Amino acid sequence: MFESFVQVLKAVANPRRLELLELMAQDEHNVEPLAHLSAMGMTTASAHLQQLKRTGLVTTRRERATVFDRMAGDGIAALYTAAKTVAVNRYPQFTRCPVSQELRHPCLGPRTGA
Repeated sequence: MFESFVQVLKAVANPRRLELLELMAQDEHNVEPLAHLSAMGMTTASAHLQQLKRTGLVTTRRERATVFDRMAGDGIAALYTAAKTVAVNRYPQFTRCPVSQELRHPCLGPRTGA
């Protein structure tokens, strides 16, 4: 049981994966805008997404030839929000970090819901 828990924590214990989760907390996206918005190469973003998928934190939805990545449910969003709250309360400097803010990048357009 604890080994599975550790695997989930390891998956989120990476700043790049947290950045991807932050973007997916706003809406589902395919890898191209996720890579662009997080200033990662497509290969790097894809590798991080695969790690998040392997641990069950991210799921995909296919629409024709496009694959959309999103958080795998409300529990993942709650985990992310709880970790973010702890970081903000424990480390005041965290509030200056872009990931700690409610990001809404103009390239993403309006939130579609769900």
